[in-house]
Amino acid sequence: MNWLVGYVSGIAASVVSAVLAGFILKTINRDVALLSLCIGLIVFILIVIRYKNLSFNFKRSDFNFWAIFVIISFSIISLRAFLWLIYKTDDSIKILSPNNLGDISLHISLIKYFSNSPRWWPENNIVSNEIIRYPVGMDLFNSLLVFCGFDLFKSLIWVGLLGAAVTCLCLLLWGGSFTLAGFLFNGGFAGFQFFSLLVFKDYQIDLAWKNIFLTMFITQRGLLYAIPAGLLLLTSWRQRFFSNDKTSDSKFILPLWIEVLLYSSMPIFHAHTFIILSLFLFIWLLFASWGNRSHIIRVFIFSLPFALFLLSLMVNPSKASSMIHLKPGWMQNKENFLSFWLYNFGIFWPLVLLLGLELPGIPALMKFNLQETKERFKKDRLIVISSIFLFILFLNVMAAPWEWDNCKILIWPYLILLPYIWKNLISAWDDHYKYITCFLLFFSGFICVFGGFPEIRGYGLTKFSEVAQVEKAVKNLPIEGRFAAFPTFDHPLLYCGKKIVMGYPGWMWSHGYNTKTIEKKLKKLMLGDEKWKKYAGDLGVRYIFFGKRELKEYSESKKPWEEYAIKIASGDWGEIYDLQEQGEVNPGKAFQEIK
Repeated sequence: MNWLVGYVSGIAASVVSAVLAGFILKTINRDVALLSLCIGLIVFILIVIRYKNLSFNFKRSDFNFWAIFVIISFSIISLRAFLWLIYKTDDSIKILSPNNLGDISLHISLIKYFSNSPRWWPENNIVSNEIIRYPVGMDLFNSLLVFCGFDLFKSLIWVGLLGAAVTCLCLLLWGGSFTLAGFLFNGGFAGFQFFSLLVFKDYQIDLAWKNIFLTMFITQRGLLYAIPAGLLLLTSWRQRFFSNDKTSDSKFILPLWIEVLLYSSMPIFHAHTFIILSLFLFIWLLFASWGNRSHIIRVFIFSLPFALFLLSLMVNPSKASSMIHLKPGWMQNKENFLSFWLYNFGIFWPLVLLLGLELPGIPALMKFNLQETKERFKKDRLIVISSIFLFILFLNVMAAPWEWDNCKILIWPYLILLPYIWKNLISAWDDHYKYITCFLLFFSGFICVFGGFPEIRGYGLTKFSEVAQVEKAVKNLPIEGRFAAFPTFDHPLLYCGKKIVMGYPGWMWSHGYNTKTIEKKLKKLMLGDEKWKKYAGDLGVRYIFFGKRELKEYSESKKPWEEYAIKIASGDWGEIYDLQEQGEVNPGKAFQEIK
């Protein structure tokens, strides 16, 4: 399985190479893309040839009936989700998952934006006067493929399928089929409504703890790297720090340079994963043995300078503190304590409580050796206790304006605890107790994940013909020119990779942007307020796009720019006006040459 380590490391090397080349050359282009992908391929080949001992050491006994059932389920859902991730039907661009309606448009806009070779580090393409503050690693990787001639939609599908495959294997490596089931079928008791309604659907969609696969893994492309890379690191660290046998070739321990590559590149793929991994390492540094501390220190020394540099690009320090806030009970609000936690998590927390208190079960009923289980648990104590601590911490401390976004952190202590719940609790129980426990843990998620694609015909994003016409109209316009347009997730300018004043409000809020001022100025600009020139200058606008969406949302617009600006393109899709015939807009001075 060294090829899997090579694949994940190759993606990291490609993206890191592109980022560094972009800073050196002030942009990225096809040559940079070819060079970056070649570097990633070299890393892949090196690992495959050099580190043949990186074996997962799966045994035949690991693949019993239930393990095969879970793997087949994961494969079916992954094929269904990613083969129809995005596709064309007649004149419509569609997606299969309703959870992806907003997110996929953002990812496409970033990929197209990067493939237009913006100045580096790029200005934000969905908000004025700001650089990109979003973990763009997987989108940047896809843009490298697009530079090299790959079709955008096909590259999204193939990267998704490969990401699902390596995630499946890494989950099996970390915690076996039980952990894979926990990832795919997470949930509480909501899905048990199936017995009264007899309908397959996502009963968890309105809960706080939603299905991870449907609401996060499909939609948040950074997890296609973060989950397998994070699990590879955790598996290596578990073997280094918490195992007595570190010399056997059958043990999975990554070389230091691979750990540094995966860990230091994490912020550009998924900043929340980098944060939680760093917290785990810091806790282990405090409480681990002296021998293990030296390795953690080396990882920090070689990783943190570059990792913190990437993190500084992803996080605005002036806004980060305002995003972090206390919210005891996470999203419980005024809901009854027991009903909230049981409905969302089911019996997961009671099992965690048993694990944390070193009460693996009732020996008289479960028929296993209590002393032997306690001895095994001592080796795992630091991982388990640190996971429980961080889980509880981030159920009370929010790291984003939208409390649900804490799921990006919460999935990690959840995934880390799963194999210990199995190993130290459930595995020693009688079979009928195992089956009852797994049924209570996973049935709701099973119903929800298989019912999570209710519309077989998919959901329409936008019209292919409209995007093609707009792309032809804006193709030769400078990439640095920013458009004023109505902020929505299906705007054709996004699919052309152009910069707009403000993106879909759902993106802006969840990304920590307070856009009330921008939204107010944009609206006044598009309505033709008497100060519209000033607003255009404040927002750095060079072009005004007035199409079908703008006609609907700004139906009372006076369109004063028709007398002052140059119409450079028009069609059934709308009109584009250039507020400056040549050169670039200097915010605040956009109209110094317009009479």
